[in-house]
Amino acid sequence: PGLRTGVFFRLVLRQSLFGRGSNLNINPEGSIQPSGFFGQSTSQACPGTPGSYVRCDANSDYFLEEMMRWLQEGVAGANMFRADAAVIVTWYNTASAVSGRSDLDDGQLATYQVIWLSDQAARLSYAIINYDKLGFDAADFRMNSRSGRCRALFNGGNHTGLVDVDPTQLYKNSPKILASRSGVPSQVRGRYMFRVDDVVRPGGCSNKTGGTYPMLIYPNIVNMLGEMTIDINAMCLDRTKTYILMIEQRETASCVVLNPSIARCNIPRIYDWGTKTLFFQPQTGKAMDDKAYV
Repeated sequence: PGLRTGVFFRLVLRQSLFGRGSNLNINPEGSIQPSGFFGQSTSQACPGTPGSYVRCDANSDYFLEEMMRWLQEGVAGANMFRADAAVIVTWYNTASAVSGRSDLDDGQLATYQVIWLSDQAARLSYAIINYDKLGFDAADFRMNSRSGRCRALFNGGNHTGLVDVDPTQLYKNSPKILASRSGVPSQVRGRYMFRVDDVVRPGGCSNKTGGTYPMLIYPNIVNMLGEMTIDINAMCLDRTKTYILMIEQRETASCVVLNPSIARCNIPRIYDWGTKTLFFQPQTGKAMDDKAYV
């Protein structure tokens, strides 16, 4: 009794989708916005939905700007993304409910949130997952029931298969660690970021190496003349260390640490073309490898 629980959602839209200001569909010059979904007010676009569930005002603009800042601090290449819409779904004090109220009575509750962000053209999107607490772990529910193990994953779509939020063995042993670890440890615990288009690409950083945790490189197409930079998500970075990028184990690019999740590397002149294997590593230590097109 008295326990608040449920699943809550909110749709957040940038004011510019509907006009220049809150609840306005006419430009200052007097020209009317084109007809269609965004040529109407939010109350008309989403009839019968309380205002707390659909927001298109100064607060929604501020929220989207904050989400962009989060992404820019955690995902390589996110500084080229403009968020114009977001769907936020929060699971608050939820339980598996496999065995009646026993999960609730034992305090095995979970609180987590998914934020999906898209640009106006809906051609590129990002997902942010926040875990506050996870009360059930990898063991089968209720002592080896048929429910199977808990998994947090994306349905990649387009025949790309399922993508785990965390591919490490520690997560496979106990998904509860998602709430105590982080893909962006410089921001907060329990947060994971992904670029989502035809392929789900994890952002942030991970100390899982050896190719299991993929690198995210932006841009991944560069010219032969060099004198340009690329941003990389790979291992979690330490500002006291020096990192380098090896190109086919022949050329070396110097890198600087922007924050614990992102490194920026200066690409040298390369007298070759084609797909190249890149190795990102501290000057002494283990390496992470991935491919980029040169």
